[in-house]
Amino acid sequence: DYLKNKGEVEEELKKLNFNNLKIMRPAFLLGNRKEKRIGEKIGLIFFKIISPLFLGKLKKMKPIKSEFVALAMIKLAQSDVKKTIFESNEIVELNNS
Repeated sequence: DYLKNKGEVEEELKKLNFNNLKIMRPAFLLGNRKEKRIGEKIGLIFFKIISPLFLGKLKKMKPIKSEFVALAMIKLAQSDVKKTIFESNEIVELNNS
């Protein structure tokens, strides 16, 4: 349900024809949180271990630091990039450029 709802929201946002819409699709977010979710914690440990094997299309599934997402959002807000959707690996690339 979560992914379905997320996709529907993205489609509705696109229909609003914003001048500068940027949709971020980070994978698992790394960083400190107030709430503790055991399932998420286990998933992050698992993904951290296997993520070096993520190549090609799987790159977008690598965990990403929440700070990288925030910095990319700032960078995109100040740019005239026409692209709308940014996957996790593209967010990392934005921070490296």
